[in-house]
Amino acid sequence: PELVLLLNGSGLPRLAELDLEKNEITDAGLQAIVASPKWAQLRRIDLSRNELSDAAAAILLAAPPSPLEHLNLRMNQIGPA
Repeated sequence: PELVLLLNGSGLPRLAELDLEKNEITDAGLQAIVASPKWAQLRRIDLSRNELSDAAAAILLAAPPSPLEHLNLRMNQIGPA
């Protein structure tokens, strides 16, 4: 809930990086991130060591375009393609 408020609020207008390692982010949390207005400005996201599943890959593939240059998904429950 706090993350959703942060990403949907008007604060941090130049937010470009998110380090969310070991924050118990789920697929629903990732969906909230890509649906937020901040998604369009994020360049680096660390989502390692969270609770993401194969559904996270589908969420990312369906996400709106972004300037993302670095995405860390290590140590989640995402299987091989």
